Amino acid sequence: MVAVIACRAVCYASRDSCSARETTMSIIAWIVLGLIAGFLASKIVNRAGEGVILDIILGVVGALVGGWLFHLLGMRGVSGLNLYSMVVATIGAVVVLVVYHALFRSSRSRRL
Repeated sequence: MVAVIACRAVCYASRDSCSARETTMSIIAWIVLGLIAGFLASKIVNRAGEGVILDIILGVVGALVGGWLFHLLGMRGVSGLNLYSMVVATIGAVVVLVVYHALFRSSRSRRL
């Protein structure tokens, strides 16, 4: 769902019409980008993968967060399925994982 929204936002921003094939390829590209970035981020933070589905979700959310962070710093965000976008998505996924673990650990320690 997030990939569809992201794809439509890219199509709207570029003011081009998206064909069904372009949308499908964009969704596949987001899934591949998310899988690789989520896997790399979970290896960096946890030293183990989270599983295929969670790695894809983590990577796609990481790509959105990373793109937003890079945009705040004056750089371009995710621009397609390339090495730069992979770095942006991986950094974003690492940020998401670190924040998630910080919140999860603090709520767990309050229960004890």
